[in-house]
Formats: sequence, C-alpha cells, structure tokens
Amino acid sequence: MQNELIADISTVYNEPLKLNETLDRTLRYIANFGDFCFAEAWLTSTDKNSLNKISSHATTENSKLFIEETNSIDTFKYGEGFPSIVSKAKEIIVLGDHGIQKQFSRRDAALKYGLKTIIGVPLVNNNDIVGVLIFGVDYDVTNVCKYHNLFKKLGDYLSPEIKRKQLELELNQMFNFAPDMIVTIGLDQYFKRVNPAACQLLGYTQEELCAEHYTCFVHPEDRENAKNEFSKLLETNSSSNFENRYITKSGKIKWLSWNAIYVPEDNNIYAVAKDITDNKELEDLLQKVNELARIGGWEIDIQNNTLFWSDITKEIIEVAPDYVPEIETAIGFYENDSTRTRISEYVRHAIDTGKSFAEEFQIVTAKGNNRWIRVTCEAEFVNGNCIRVYGSMQDIHDRKKAEEELRVAIEKAQESDARFKSYTQQSPIAIYTTDIKGDCVYANKTWLEMAGMQLEDALGKGWINALHPEDLEFVTKNWYKSIESGGEWNYEYRFLNSNKDIIWVSGNAKKLFNEKNEHIGYLGSNADITKRKEAEIKLIESENYLRTILESEPECVKVLNSKGELLSMNPAGLAMIEADNVQQVLGQHMIDMVDENYKKGFKELSKEVFKGNCGSFEFEITGLKGTQRWLETHAVPLKDTTGKVVNLLGVTRDITERKKNEAALKKSAEKIRISKERLQKAQEIGKFGYWQQELHSDAIWASKEAMLIYGLGTEEGELQRATVAACIIDLEKVREATVKLVEHGIEYDIDIRINPADGSPTRFISALAELEKDENGEPVRIVGTLQDITERKKAEEEIKNTEERRKLIMNSALDAIICIDKAGMITFWNPQAEQIFGWSENEVMGKLLSDIIVPEKFRTMHSVGMDRYMKTGKGQSLNVLLQLSAIKRNGTEFPIELTVLPINQDGEEFFCAFIRDITERKFHEDQLLKLNEDLNKQKIELISSNKELEQFAYVASHDLQEPLRMVTSFLTLLEKKYYDVLDEKGLKYINFAVDGAKNMRQIILDILEFSRINEHQENYELIDLKDVIKDVNLLQGKLIKEKRAQVFFEELPKVYSIRHYLIQLFQNIISNALKYSKEEVPLQIIIKSKEYNDHYRISIKDNGIGIEDEYFEKIFIIFQRLHGKDKYQGNGMGLAIAKKIVDKLNGKIWVKSQLGIGSTFYINIPKK
Repeated sequence: MQNELIADISTVYNEPLKLNETLDRTLRYIANFGDFCFAEAWLTSTDKNSLNKISSHATTENSKLFIEETNSIDTFKYGEGFPSIVSKAKEIIVLGDHGIQKQFSRRDAALKYGLKTIIGVPLVNNNDIVGVLIFGVDYDVTNVCKYHNLFKKLGDYLSPEIKRKQLELELNQMFNFAPDMIVTIGLDQYFKRVNPAACQLLGYTQEELCAEHYTCFVHPEDRENAKNEFSKLLETNSSSNFENRYITKSGKIKWLSWNAIYVPEDNNIYAVAKDITDNKELEDLLQKVNELARIGGWEIDIQNNTLFWSDITKEIIEVAPDYVPEIETAIGFYENDSTRTRISEYVRHAIDTGKSFAEEFQIVTAKGNNRWIRVTCEAEFVNGNCIRVYGSMQDIHDRKKAEEELRVAIEKAQESDARFKSYTQQSPIAIYTTDIKGDCVYANKTWLEMAGMQLEDALGKGWINALHPEDLEFVTKNWYKSIESGGEWNYEYRFLNSNKDIIWVSGNAKKLFNEKNEHIGYLGSNADITKRKEAEIKLIESENYLRTILESEPECVKVLNSKGELLSMNPAGLAMIEADNVQQVLGQHMIDMVDENYKKGFKELSKEVFKGNCGSFEFEITGLKGTQRWLETHAVPLKDTTGKVVNLLGVTRDITERKKNEAALKKSAEKIRISKERLQKAQEIGKFGYWQQELHSDAIWASKEAMLIYGLGTEEGELQRATVAACIIDLEKVREATVKLVEHGIEYDIDIRINPADGSPTRFISALAELEKDENGEPVRIVGTLQDITERKKAEEEIKNTEERRKLIMNSALDAIICIDKAGMITFWNPQAEQIFGWSENEVMGKLLSDIIVPEKFRTMHSVGMDRYMKTGKGQSLNVLLQLSAIKRNGTEFPIELTVLPINQDGEEFFCAFIRDITERKFHEDQLLKLNEDLNKQKIELISSNKELEQFAYVASHDLQEPLRMVTSFLTLLEKKYYDVLDEKGLKYINFAVDGAKNMRQIILDILEFSRINEHQENYELIDLKDVIKDVNLLQGKLIKEKRAQVFFEELPKVYSIRHYLIQLFQNIISNALKYSKEEVPLQIIIKSKEYNDHYRISIKDNGIGIEDEYFEKIFIIFQRLHGKDKYQGNGMGLAIAKKIVDKLNGKIWVKSQLGIGSTFYINIPKK
C-alpha cells in the first residue's frame, strides 16, 4: 500500500503543474492514506533563513477551522516554530499533548480544535533541508514506529522531487522572461523549445519555429557555415560568439551572436543568441563614411619587405583594385627625383629613430594625373627593432588647387599694396609677408587672430612670440635656414596664443618678386589644422590602446604566414610556449612544437584557413623548455584588399586543466551511465535491513529485510560471509572499512553496490556498522544496518543535471544577470555581470545592489520603487526595457539597457535584472548624428548626379552609334569600290576597322542594356522554361551549328518571372558556353532543374575550356575578360548582364568549374 501511495504521488510530479498545486495533491494523497486530520508543507527559503508554508490540506471540520484560524502564520524564521525545530534536528519528531504545549507555537488553536498529536517530517536532500511536512491527528499516538517507515519513504522520495520541481520552475521563469533568444535544438536539427524572446525577435510562433529545420530560418548565404558550426559543436561540446543572419517572418534580416553547449546525456543543444543587428548596421555605415572621407591607409612590413595599400589609397593613385604594390616601384609615383628622395629620407628616418611625420607631396597617378597628397607615418618597434611603418594617405588636391589659385590672385593683387592688404584682410586664410631676411612686414587679420597678437607686436621678429615653446627652436631654425638657402617653407607647427590655446597650423611660404622680377621677400600662409591634428592624435591613441589590449590579452594571439612561420605573438603566447622573447621564435615553424599525433590536424586547419574558412583545433605541444600543454586554437584568415588570404590569425588558450577535468568527467559519466541502466531495472522501493557477525565466525545473521535486499530469501536467517561477499561489487571498499572498524574502532557509513543473488538488478546500498565489545572491552561482533537507496541516488543525479543545466544557461547569457531579494541584497551574479562591472561574485553576494552599481542620482528612485512594490505589488519600471546608467568598480558611469522582472517562487519574491552595456552603441549613435547632415547633403548631390548620368547614357549611346554606322558603311563602300586597287594589307586594315566599329557598337548596346535592367518595374507571368530554351536555341542556331554543339535539357519547370529577362539571361550563358568551347571537341550543353521549398535551381553545364577558381567571382563584373580578343570574341558584358538580371529577379547565380574540363552555372529562380 505504501508503494502504491508513492506511485500515485510520482504521477503528480511528472505533470506540468505549479509547485503549490503539486504539493496540494501530494498532501491530499498522504492525509487520506494515513487518516491525518491535516497536513502542511513548509519549504526552505532561497536564503535558507526561514521556512514558508506553501500548501495545506484538512480532512475534518475541526482541522479546517484550525487551518483557517492560523492561516496568517505562513513564515517561521530559522530557529522559530515547530517546522524550524524539525528542520534543525533533521529527524522525525512527534509531539503529544505535553509537547504541543511546550514546542508548538500554534498550541492554543491546536488544543481548541482537539488536535492531540503533531508529527514533523524533515525533507533532506544531500544533507540540505528542502523543507518540512507537518501532520496532525485528533488522538494520542502510542505506536510511533508504525509511521516511521512511511515517513522515511516519503522523505526519501519527496526531498529530491520537490528540489527538482523548484529548479524547473526557476529555470522556466528565466527561460520565459530573458530578453535574449534561448532555444533547445535536438540532434535532428529541429527546435525543441524556444522562449518568447525568440518568437518576438523572429516574428514566428513557437509552433512555426519548431515545425521546420532550423536552417530554414537562416540566411541562405550563412546556411553552410551554420551547418559546419553545428557539426563542430557536437565534437567540442561548446561554441561561443558564432555570428550569422536569420530572416524574420516579415523578411527582415537579423544578425545574431550565439553561445551554445551540447549536453550528450540529453542529446540536446542549449543555445543563447543576442541580437547584434544594430551593431552590424552601425559598422557598415561607419565604413561607408570612412570611404567618403577619401583617406586611405598604407603599411610596409619591414621583416617581409612587403607593401600594403588600402582600397582608398589605390583609388587616389588610380590603380586597379587588384593591383599589388611593390616598395621599389611604388616610389615611382612621386613627382620627381627630389620628391622621391624626400619621402625616402622621411621613411628611413622613421625606421631609424621612430619619429613620425606628416608631409604633403605631389604624385603622378597611374593614369598620368598630377595630384597633391598628404602622407602620415608611424613606426612600430619590438625589442628595439622596427618591424613595420604605417600611416595614412589623403587626397588634398582640391585644397592645394584652391591655395594655388589664391596665391596667383594674391600675386596679381600685389601690384597695388593697398589692394593686396584690402584683399588679404578679408581672406579666411592667415597671410603674411616678410622682407628678404625673413622678418615680418605684414600679417592679415586672420593671421593675427590665429596667433593672438597685434600687428605691431608681430612685425620684425615679434611673430616668434606666437610659437609654442616646444616648437620655438625647431621652427625658427628651419625658417631662417630656408631663407638662407632660398628654398620653400613647408612645415607644421603650433601657436600658443594669449589665451593659452594651442593651434596647429600648416605653414607655407614662397619667394616674393616685384614687377622687375627682383626678390623682395616672402609671401606665406597658415592653415588651421588643429582638428586634423587632434583626429590624428586620437587615431594614434586608439592604435596604442589596441596594442595595449593585445599585449595584455591573457590568451595567446599570433599571426602565421602561408608557410606556417610565426610573424608576431603577444607576451601571453610567448609565456605559453616558454619563449624568453619574440626574437627567439620569429620566423620559426610553429608546427615543430606540436606533438606528432596532432601535426596532421594542425596542417589541415592551416589549409582550411588559407582557403578562406575559419576553424578551431585542440592539440598538445611541448614548450621550448619541455613543458607539455593542451591548447585550443581558433584561427581565422587575414585577407588583403583583393580578398586573398595572406596570413592566419590565431587565438589560443591553455586548456590543460580543462582536459584533466574532462578526463575525470568521462569516468564520472561512465559511472552515471551504468548507474542509470541499473536503476531503470529496479522494481521495489528499498527497505532497512539489520545484520550482525560474530568476529570468531564466518556466519552472518541477517533480518528479513536484509535478506530481501541481497536477494537471498524472504525470511531471516544465517548466511556464510562468502555468500554475501559474492553479491558485493565494491567488496574492497567494504573490506577497507571493516579493517578500520575492527582495528581502530572507526564506525563506517558507506554507500556500496551489490548484485542481488536472485538475479535482480544491481542496487545502491547505504551501509552503517559499529563494533560491539564485551565487558572487558574486547570486540566480539559487528552490527549494522542496510538501506536500499537506489531511487534516492537516481533523484540526486537528476537534480545535479538540472542544476548544472540551469547554471550553464545562466552563465552562457550574453547579458549581465543579477538577482536581489526584497531587501535589495544581491543573491545571484553571473560571469557577464563580473565582466561588465568588474566585481567578482564573492565580493558582491549579500551586499546592497544600490551600493555596488546604482549611481547616486538613481538611488532614491531605486529605493522608492522597491518600497512601492512591497506595498502595492506594482512598479512602473518592471517588465519594461529601460535605458539608464550604472557604475563600474573603478567608478566609471556608463549607459545600460535594463529589464527588471519580479519572480515569485515557492511563496518567496525576488527580482531578476537583465543588464546590457550599450556604451559602444551610444558612441556610434552620437557619431551618426554628427555625420547625418553631411550624409544628407551628399545624398542629394548623388541623386542629382545619378539622374544626369542616366540621361547621359541614353544620349551618348545614340550619338555614338550613328557615327559608328557611318564608319562601317563608308568602309564597306570603300572596300567594294577600290577592291581591285587595294592590296591584301589594305583590305585587312579595312576589315580590322569594320570589325572594331561593330564591336564598339555591340559594347554600347550592351552597356545601354545593362543600365536599363533596373529602370522599370516589369509584369510577371507564368513562363515555361522549356519554351525559353527553345527560343534561345533558335536565336543561337547559326553558332550552335558552326560549333557542332548539342543542347540537352530535361523537364524544366514553369516559373513566375519576366519573359524577356529570362531569354536574355539564358542567351548570355549559352552564348558564353559556345564562345569558350574547345575547337577539337564537340560542345555539349546540359540543362537541368531541381525544386526547393521557395525556388528552383537551374544548372547549365558545358564541356568547354573551364575557368580558374580565382575568377569565379570576377567573371560577373562588367568588362572582366579572362582571354584576349585574338583568341575568343567578347566584350566582358554578357555575364555581368546575367548577374544583374538574376539580382533583379531576387535570385542568385554562381559558377563551379575545372580548368580544361568545363563549367556549370547555377541559377536560383524564386517561385514567387
């Protein structure tokens, strides 16, 4: 009957009920079974300082009155009340009339309603008090033992089940209210569970998300990476900061950053995703703004003797995007030998001394255009050696042109000194003139305001007083040196005016001549470059900041070239491989340190990275000083501006301790697996058994329960020690404990495993034993008890798994999660909170939240809000997204996004806060606001420019075609009329001219067609692709026949699309195949289709000459030709037009090919 009761209760705990509902039904079952008048369940609070009444049940009228009268008593502080007494004792306590009057705080109501006996049952799990059950009856209990076995079974079963239920409810609340996506994914790659935040972000219901393969929601371009990451996760059991795009139900694209863990025991993946769409959009926008500024970058790698130019730099010098600069030839773009010598000396000086420079030079671009540029340079040193120089290149041609125009205007104005001064006084540029010795004779208003001086103070050598003290010697020395040599003056320096304001200026001065061409002095100008200098200083500070982060990074950060040679490594990495300095390992092959068993995997990872893929790998190394370590490296490709992978960037962490822990966990997991298999076979709830053994005999006497536990019978009796020993799996453990007991008198309390003799499944036994002695103090026998704890072991393991799962999810969250109790004390603090605020969990637990992170200006609001909620149960700041500020450990105040949730668990209320640091986002928003006005102006100018270019394209196409037709016609007439007169060379030249004109006309038509693709909105209709292919075959019939080509196609679908676009698309691709076929091999073109959920994939395969891998993307760019016109005809427009048509139809086109074997073009055409 007790087993049936336990079975009935177990069904309740497997139902999806709230904890109080579960306890209500549990108490009802127990009260009815034991004929108790009332039953109560008291559970321990989270802080373990009190016991709270969660549920009660009465079976008689008097007990119902007792419950109602004492209903207001629902909490006892630890140490107060009968529940606390039972909790502290951790054993069953029975109170009769006398005990009720002394130890039962509700004694008056109990006696009033005829309660005679009160029984308290502790609920203990892993030696922790989960709670207490209280039972009452209206009669005196004389035989307490009849309840003991029942309550022992109830306590052993209910303790872990209630604990598990509490953890599940807490986990569900965190799951449902978290602002980030939390999902569970099965090994079949379907969502098993998604939280409300995921539904809100993606716009789908939970049913819709769980009904499809998870990749259906991933952006098509990211699906392959998502599948690869899924496979890696199953191997490594964890994934962090994996980014990809999801498409919402409304069609919007959301960027997500994933953290995930794989739990093999559950065959499930638990993942948390953070919405980083805003950050991604800000990064893209800031990149575009940088391009508008026309500032490029350059870098010289001293060790490898290589030069790098950014895309903007290549635009300034007017070279192709795929141009690869070389140090020896790059200097040739500077205007003349003098300029080349100057820039070389500046760079050499930076390499030798580390001194930076910022100078202006003239260059001649690759297209022959003269252009002024401004070049800055910084040098980077390691151990006293320069390893690279780098800087920026800015197009300042327009500014220099304006300055030159101003100079010319000023020279003309010098014909009249009055007119010159009148003109310069109104100029926004600072202008001055000197005599032939270089002493000031005039300065305009702008110069005087810039220097903070009066004209009379600036005359002669008085202008020197405006110089910054640190630049005084440098400027005066070089100024008068330029005067003596008769050269031009061109320097940057600082003014320090009377207000102590520092103003950076760019000074320029040239010789001044009179109308007789006599040298009479110098004319100079100063431009205020303070803002530019401040920006350069901030850039340098930013680079130094990044370098400091890299050097202080606790993980190894390294760069390898394609040969596997080390190019750079931070201090943490040097310590990891036991190198004394970076020079010791620079240029060395890192694979030499990798243990032999992992070298193949290390090489494969490098190959994948240099193919453009990312990857990770775990391996063992032997350091330079002999220490063996386990390392985990994450590697990504570093690409140049052409997209070519040039180096490998690796971030490596020491996982030696983790590997040791994993080995231990594997052993533990194997034990757990075996335990689960045996526990599933257990059929009976364990009982207590008693046994004793005389030390001088091998016989053991066992009680009935002990015999049942060992499967040796159903009645008490004597057994041989060998018979019992044959059942014990952990026999050595029992022998060791027995030796300690007999020789040293140490009682034992151990858990062991047995194989019952009746063949029933293995059981877990709690065995206790002590030594009995005779009147002389000599040991004579061992007595002990046995208890079957199989079910308890199973419940403890489930609780452990639930707790670990909850901690993994909470600690994997990308936001700070902080919990506080009603007094404002911190009760939970996850790792992300530690990272954001700088306080460790041990430092903040039990302290007031307001003292730790709440700024002074918000503390009153925080206190008032807490008080209002305590009184009314309502709060304006709860369950809403707020933007406030918080304080880090170092006192820094920074912006945050905050969501606070009130949570009620087991009658106890607390608050859970989700906090996100939005400092970076706020910074980008401020930057964008500043740039908004400039961008709007540029947008208007671009719209106007685009309209003019469109009109020009139409006019130019007409105007260019007409003279080409005339050239073709007259050359044809010329050939006919003078055919007999012209020799073979003359006829050949005419044919060349006619062919060139026809080719030019075709290019113009293709360009016009290319520009018109997006011009108008076309009507869609249902089109049979077989008809389209037949039309194309007719159009290309002549060429197909000449090439001896065959076009095969299977059943092709009908699609909703635009007819003339499809004809043009397939004509260009088939024409391309005909054009690039092999002369000796008949061409075969095979067209197939495959249906997917939302599109058809059309493949067009040929056996032509093929394409090299590096041109797979370039062939779709306008005017990109892979072969000379002397071998294959064409103008590089066909595939560009095809690409634009596919983009217009919201599809996708790509190619796969093998050189010399053939190509296959793939086209995705949407169904709708």
